[in-house]
Amino acid sequence: MGWKPGKKSRKFFEPAVLALALCLAGLLLPAAAGGLARAADAAGPAEVADGAAGGAADGRPVVVMLGDSLTAGGVWAPLNPGARIVNLGVSGDGCEDVLDRLDAVVVLKPDLVVLQVGVNDLARSGSPEDIVGGHEAVWRELGRALPEARLVVCSLLPMGRKWAGGRGPEYYNRRIRQVNRLLQKAAGDRGLPFLDLYAAMADLDGNLPDFATYDGLHLNPRGYAIWYDVVGPRLRRF
Repeated sequence: MGWKPGKKSRKFFEPAVLALALCLAGLLLPAAAGGLARAADAAGPAEVADGAAGGAADGRPVVVMLGDSLTAGGVWAPLNPGARIVNLGVSGDGCEDVLDRLDAVVVLKPDLVVLQVGVNDLARSGSPEDIVGGHEAVWRELGRALPEARLVVCSLLPMGRKWAGGRGPEYYNRRIRQVNRLLQKAAGDRGLPFLDLYAAMADLDGNLPDFATYDGLHLNPRGYAIWYDVVGPRLRRF
């Protein structure tokens, strides 16, 4: 099934799973977990534009980290101090949300875009094919608007045992793996680098390990350290 605009307005959830849906679709953390709605280095549009322009003006490459709250929760700048790394992760975003705000990416004229998105679409009952179609829509628009920029595609991450409610992590991880297989193939068909964060983070049962997460979904510093190890070499290739 291809990408269909307007999925955000659909009513997906039965009352019995509303609590799970609201939490996963918004990528919200329990208060005790500290919250990862925005990264410490995330900024507003004006700050982002000014900072990226400064990076370009002094010859530094500009990197955009693009995605949902999993991206927003990362502290990416130390991975390449010689580049201006801009965090454009937004809590609750799915593929269509990212597509709707690509103007904020294009204005920065980045040299590299790293994209990780899709778990919220999964929560909204999007099929694996829908999610890959949403990715492809973002890829096409970035390729049209930024033909010189490089794009790196990241897989969806596994879900952990701490995630309580619904059908449990095994059910969701089966669907996540299906998304990732299709996503990897689609990226390969277009010659786009694909970073398999699922393989890097999953335990022997295919789940996000407890030591890497606050709540079974969002990453703690140990979880982000794994992501940094995977994406770091890409961010340093300038």
